[in-house]
Amino acid sequence: MVREWAVSDAFLYNLMTMNLAVMFTVPFLAALAFFPRGNLPTAILIAGLFCCAEAAVYAFLASSMPRSGGDYVFQSRLISPAVGTVFAFTAVVLGGALWMAIAGWFAAWVAVGPLLWVLGRLLGSPGLLEVSAFVQSGSGVMLMCVVVVVWSALVTVWGLRVYAWLQRLGWIVGGVALATLVIVVAVLGVDATGGGAPYRSAAEVAETLGFRADGGPGAVTATLGLVPVAAFSLIYPAWSVQQAGEIRRADSLRAQTVVIVGAEAATAVFAAVALAVLLGAVDGERLAAAAWLFFAAPEAMPEPVLPFFWFFDGGLWPSGVVVLCLCVLFNAWFWMWVPDITLAASRVLATMSSDRSLPRWLGRVRGPRRTPLPAVVFFSAVCLVPGVFFAFTDAWRLTLSVTLVNVLAFAVTCGAAAALPFADRELYRQSTAARFEFLRVPLLTWCGGAFVLFTAFLVWRFAVDDALALGLSHWVLLAFVVGVYVVSLLVSQLVRRSRRGREGLELEVVYRPLADE
Repeated sequence: MVREWAVSDAFLYNLMTMNLAVMFTVPFLAALAFFPRGNLPTAILIAGLFCCAEAAVYAFLASSMPRSGGDYVFQSRLISPAVGTVFAFTAVVLGGALWMAIAGWFAAWVAVGPLLWVLGRLLGSPGLLEVSAFVQSGSGVMLMCVVVVVWSALVTVWGLRVYAWLQRLGWIVGGVALATLVIVVAVLGVDATGGGAPYRSAAEVAETLGFRADGGPGAVTATLGLVPVAAFSLIYPAWSVQQAGEIRRADSLRAQTVVIVGAEAATAVFAAVALAVLLGAVDGERLAAAAWLFFAAPEAMPEPVLPFFWFFDGGLWPSGVVVLCLCVLFNAWFWMWVPDITLAASRVLATMSSDRSLPRWLGRVRGPRRTPLPAVVFFSAVCLVPGVFFAFTDAWRLTLSVTLVNVLAFAVTCGAAAALPFADRELYRQSTAARFEFLRVPLLTWCGGAFVLFTAFLVWRFAVDDALALGLSHWVLLAFVVGVYVVSLLVSQLVRRSRRGREGLELEVVYRPLADE
């Protein structure tokens, strides 16, 4: 593969993976609904600190092994190909398929459905309102899932140059919409967001159904409870390592620090500040009641869209302009967020294929853009399976739980990196991390160990806190996560037995390090 991306493209890519407009929508509503006394900006900074440690580990590893394949490459080289196969396949391929199902739900409820609802009210069009309602129905969510899968596949197949251009366009359009929104609200104040009648109505209904804004755990406990909610968005600073073989200067520690650690720090600080300003400018109790109503009794909501859009009063100025800017922001950043998933999964599949961890045909590169087309098609087909469950059942409530599917794999990588200075001194001395120590202990060990402990904290919180399952039992949540890893293990064993039958060799025997791409 050709190194077509500049450092700036990879940096924007990681920012897009964690962007505020998409990745903080469900966490923000969950924070208000289930932890009303917690401090979300503080939780974001706590999670961001540990995720910066994770980012540092990946910057060291990516600059030492600048090859596509990300976690699979790191784990197969530092631990074993079998471990890399299970955890990388789970996190990036199966986890990616789950993310595409979530993306179908996001498209319906965050991007397309609200835009159609706003346009329908502005234009007085019952037809657009009906289409909006359909988009947010089970069949509509499934349709959106198909659309995002096809769109993501096309963007990936078009090649990284087109991808980078579309990504920059998405950032510009979304940035202009955000700037316009901020200016209008700053000049007009609360007058820019209408009278808030739906929020008052929601607060009254929620109170009759049992919601209390001063209920739940205390401030400190609630804030700690919010850390896993914040982690949902912040554990992906190094998503670019999955295609590191196509990024220029990928072997530079300085470049990887900007791309990975810089993206994490920028996202965490921006999210904490933006949400602190937002929570200080709105009626937090009424918004919390609206969020709770969405999760607990959506049929009782005064408006058929997410509470973010309820301030719209039907007129063009000023609330119409503000809500249109919000819709443009969500759509601009959503439609260039979702291809991140297909791009990463296709590169991991191609790398595993070249390493014989998966069938060789998956990694065949086609066309002048050198795209692994079979991997893109295979992944896109897999995405439709969880898409059905997220569209027609309450599986969308497992959205936050996907954190566990991914973070366990990232923790394995970080744990292996933390042990590297002691397990393989020669390989460690050859890495870009070798010259960095703190209190005579390798910085790689400090950072990797910190993220492993953070992962243990997240697992504990998901195991004991029903709120993180968004209304489902936490046993359903845990069974879901275990089930995903069991599927990955079964796929790994199936491929291993198939290869043994054809070639009579185990992967560890035929294993050879990948050449630099």
